[in-house]
Amino acid sequence: MSWRVNLVLFSVLLVYLLVGALVFHVLEFEKSAPSDITSSEFFLEFLTNHPNVSTTDLTDFASRVASLAKDGAVVGNSSDVDNGWTYATAIFFCVTVITTVGYGNISPSTDGGKVLCLLYALVGIPLMATLLAGVGSTLHRPIAALHNARPWYRKDKFRDKLIKASVFVFTFTEDWDYVTAVYFSTITLTTVGFGDYVAGQKGQRNAALYRCLMSVWLVFGLAWVALCFSAVSSIFSGKDNEVDDSKSEEPNNEEIKRTVTGSAHF
Repeated sequence: MSWRVNLVLFSVLLVYLLVGALVFHVLEFEKSAPSDITSSEFFLEFLTNHPNVSTTDLTDFASRVASLAKDGAVVGNSSDVDNGWTYATAIFFCVTVITTVGYGNISPSTDGGKVLCLLYALVGIPLMATLLAGVGSTLHRPIAALHNARPWYRKDKFRDKLIKASVFVFTFTEDWDYVTAVYFSTITLTTVGFGDYVAGQKGQRNAALYRCLMSVWLVFGLAWVALCFSAVSSIFSGKDNEVDDSKSEEPNNEEIKRTVTGSAHF
């Protein structure tokens, strides 16, 4: 696949991401607005109605708190909390959908958003897969040529540096330890995406910019993974061709029989 085709695919996918994120933002923003119910009001109501707290009451209290948290209730003033479906978050969500990472930390709650998510994934996933495959095949040739021209160059060294750079950023911005940062990077770039760790959830100072950069890192990281898969695939294809060639060079039973018979008659 030529770089022109990849550029066209990238442009189409970029527009698809930006427009899709805008639609998700419009559909989900109001629904996910933080509740004005504060924890202090809830505590006062509970203590007034339950001077002697029992186990049953405490369990019910915990269930109601969990329900409020799920609906977006916050401690204190809700105006101090960013809405979950900002435009930057919607972009990041769209990237996790079309890359099949799907952390699960944010999902559409409206019927329109759910239907849109289904259609968006059906179109976006093949687009992203095609782009990643094209980028992988396009980059494989120049990198292989560079490796042949400079034997000291190793793809695995570059890969290690890329992962180490990502790990360094995550340990700094997310306050994760080294193992957790490596775990998150690997789980993300292999599109497993458990969702037990998600970057950008701690209210960083420039949260919108951080989420956009995370989206860029995810796309380029997956492109590099696609390149690695392409290299592995070419290695196995080469081995298969060698096996086929060796089989074609081996004489079959009929040829051996004719040779032996001819020698015997002689």
